[in-house]
Amino acid sequence: MKVSVPLAVSAQSFYTYLLKQIKTDIQASKNTVPATLEELDGYTYSRFLKRQKKDALEIRIQVGPLIENRYYEVKYQTPTASNRYFYDITEVDEHHIEVTYCEDNSAKGSINNWFYKTRVKFREANVQMRVKETLKAIEQQLQGDTSWIPSKP
Repeated sequence: MKVSVPLAVSAQSFYTYLLKQIKTDIQASKNTVPATLEELDGYTYSRFLKRQKKDALEIRIQVGPLIENRYYEVKYQTPTASNRYFYDITEVDEHHIEVTYCEDNSAKGSINNWFYKTRVKFREANVQMRVKETLKAIEQQLQGDTSWIPSKP
């Protein structure tokens, strides 16, 4: 699935927002947060989600490749599925970008994968609408919150 949305924010502020989100997730999973973009690119960590009282699902997360202010990708792997999400950022001008969000999901096992892809196809329009709404909400947050905008040296 692929969605493109124009946003009235700079490429740098949007990219900084994405990096802050993944660093927050890394910290919440009790891992050491990489200090630099180079350390973050290729970084792999695990999250554990409780499913039942004693059972936890491990999610392996890999960050990258990362291209500053242009491309951001994250891969998730569980025992039953693989997911890849990326943002491709095209700078229109200093204060406007075009963001293309893409996700590629697959379930493990041929029957699971067939069922999963069929289910995803039926939900695709709803997911696309939610992605657009989320990107617009990020835009509004960045426009109103100057702490996301990196200071220039």
